[in-house]
Amino acid sequence: MKSSVTRATLARKVGKKAGIPESEAGIIINTLVNSLCKSITTGEKVNIMHFGSFQQKSKKPRIGRNPKTLKNYEISARTVIKYVVSKDLKQKINGESAKNDKNESN
Repeated sequence: MKSSVTRATLARKVGKKAGIPESEAGIIINTLVNSLCKSITTGEKVNIMHFGSFQQKSKKPRIGRNPKTLKNYEISARTVIKYVVSKDLKQKINGESAKNDKNESN
């Protein structure tokens, strides 16, 4: 299992890459995360180029079933956070390049 990336890990990497102290990078990371959370909770769609987008999505109530007892129950309406990965990041994850996709479509 791969390890998780924490805020501290991000702060260390950002600080090293930007040539700033880790404490300042930590403040930047925390400010970024807090701003993202505030925007999402107020219903704004957050787009981060080459990474993806986050937005609230309302789920309607529905009937669920306990697979063990097969008893039906109501799952109440709720709001969830939806993340959609960008095409660029999806291609990187799958080891594809933008050139490969363009050549295949011709």
